[in-house]
Amino acid sequence: MSRQKKELYRRKLDELLSRADDAAFLIMCWATRTLQTGNVRAAAKHLEFPEEAANSDLTNRLAIYPWLIETLANELLVVPKETPRLRTKTKTLNCRAFSAMGRARNLVNELENAEDGIARRNVGILYELHRLSQRQFEWQRGFLSFQQLYRSGFLYGGPLTTAYFQAKNGFSLSEYSHACFALRAAFNERPNVRLDFDFTGVSIPSELSVAVIKHISCTHQDARREAARIRTVPGQTAYKPSILRSTPLIVFGEAAVCPLPELISLRAAGGVFYDVIDGPDPVKNEIAARFETYCVDFLRAVLPSSQISPSFKYKQGKRHFDTPDVLISRRGGMAVVLECKARRMSFSARFGDDPISAAARGYDEMAKGAFQIWRYVSHRRRGILPPVEFASDVRGIVVTLDTWLSMGGPIIDEVLSRAKSIARESDPEITDADQIAVRFCHIDDLEKTFASATEDSFFEAVVRGTDDEHRGWMLERVHNKLHPELPEARPYPFTDRIPDVVGDWWAVMVAHAHRETPPSSH
Repeated sequence: MSRQKKELYRRKLDELLSRADDAAFLIMCWATRTLQTGNVRAAAKHLEFPEEAANSDLTNRLAIYPWLIETLANELLVVPKETPRLRTKTKTLNCRAFSAMGRARNLVNELENAEDGIARRNVGILYELHRLSQRQFEWQRGFLSFQQLYRSGFLYGGPLTTAYFQAKNGFSLSEYSHACFALRAAFNERPNVRLDFDFTGVSIPSELSVAVIKHISCTHQDARREAARIRTVPGQTAYKPSILRSTPLIVFGEAAVCPLPELISLRAAGGVFYDVIDGPDPVKNEIAARFETYCVDFLRAVLPSSQISPSFKYKQGKRHFDTPDVLISRRGGMAVVLECKARRMSFSARFGDDPISAAARGYDEMAKGAFQIWRYVSHRRRGILPPVEFASDVRGIVVTLDTWLSMGGPIIDEVLSRAKSIARESDPEITDADQIAVRFCHIDDLEKTFASATEDSFFEAVVRGTDDEHRGWMLERVHNKLHPELPEARPYPFTDRIPDVVGDWWAVMVAHAHRETPPSSH
C-alpha cells in the first residue's frame, strides 16, 4: 500500500510542479518564507494569503516548514515542464495564491510519509530520528547569529585559508562576507535582485557585488541540469541533496531569485566549506587547528573559574603523542577531557540509510576522538604522564564542528563500540576504568548551552548528559531540563570581536541594521 501511495503522490506532485513557471514558483517560495518569518508587508506584494498564514508558529495549521520549501524548490527544478501544446485541460499554476503553496506542501508531505513507510522496513526508527534531526536542526537554530559569524570568520581566517580563498575566487573572505550580508539584507525585502544591483550605499563596489552574486548563483538552465544530476537517484525525496546549499541564487535573465534568503547566510559562514574543500592539506590542517584554538578561547571565556589547558606533546620512549585538545580542571581535579573534530559531514553521513557504513571514515574519526580521551586517561594512570587528580565524575567530550551525532541513538553506540575496538588493538593496557564516559557535542550546541549555563550547571549537565536517559539528547536540552529556572541571558563572549574576523564592514552594516533582521544575541 505504501508503494502505491508513493507512486500516487509522486505523480500528483510532479503534475502540479510541471504546471508551475519556475521563476514564479521560486518567488512564491520566497514570499511564503518571508510571510512566516514576520515580514508580512514584503510578502503581500507577491502573495495572496489568508490572515492566519501570517504566523511564525510552526504548529499553526498553515505553517509551511522551511525544509519543505527547500525540498519543493529542488523538486521543481527536476520535474519536466508541460508544454503549451500539451496543456489542454490544465492551467498554469497560480503562484500568487498561498493555496498553491499549501497544495504543494500537502503533496510533498504525503509523498514523504509514503516513502517513510517503505524505508522503515529497512531503516530503524532511531536511525530515522537521526536523519530527521539532521534535516531540521539547522533550520530550527537559524543561520544568522553572532556565534556563526564570529566562529566561521575565525575558522577560515587563517593566512593559508584566506590566501587560498582569494586566489581561487578573486576576492577576499572579508569582501565576500560583506557582500553576502548585504545580499541577505536585500533579499529580506524582495525575492529577486538585478545582477548589477547597486550596493555602493554600503560601500560595496559594483564589480565585487557582481562577482559575489555570480559566485553563489547559477543560471536557471544550469540549475535544472545540476538538480537532475544530484536528485534523480534512488532514495527518499526528503533526503536528497539540495542545489541551494552551494548556489542559493537562481538566475533568470538579468535577475537572480533567492527562494530562501537564510541560505545566503549559511553560504557566507559555514558554507565557505564549499570553497576550501578542494584546498591542499595545509589549508585543511589550519582550519582544524583554528577550531581547537576557538574551543580553548571560548571555554576560557565562559568558564573563568576553571583551568583551561590546550593540548601539549609528550613522549613514551620513541613514540610521540598529543594530549586531547582541551583539558578542564576545577576545584583541584580534572573534570573534563575534550577532543575537537573539525571534519565536515558527507551527505551520506547526514542522510544515508546506513550512515555508519556509508561514511565509515568520518565516524571512525569520531571513534578515534573517544579513544584519544581514554588513552590520555590511561597514560596518566600508568605514569607515562605525571599523574593528576581526576574528578570522581570526570567526563570526556568530543566537540564536533558538524552535527555528526545529534540524536545519534544507535550511531553513538556503534561509534563507542568502534572506539573500544581501536583501544584493544592500539593499546591493550587501556582498562575499562580508563574508558571514562564520553559524549559527543556539536559546537553550536555547546555555545547555546552557555546562553544560560553557569559553571556549576554546565558541569552538572555534562555528567548527566552521559547517562542512559540523556546521552542521546542535545546538551542544551539536558541543561534546560535540569535548570529551567536559568534564563537565556548570557551574551556570546566574542560579539565585540566580530570586526576582527570579518572586517571593518561590520560596523557599517550595523549602522544599517534597520534594513536587516538582526542576528540573535546568543
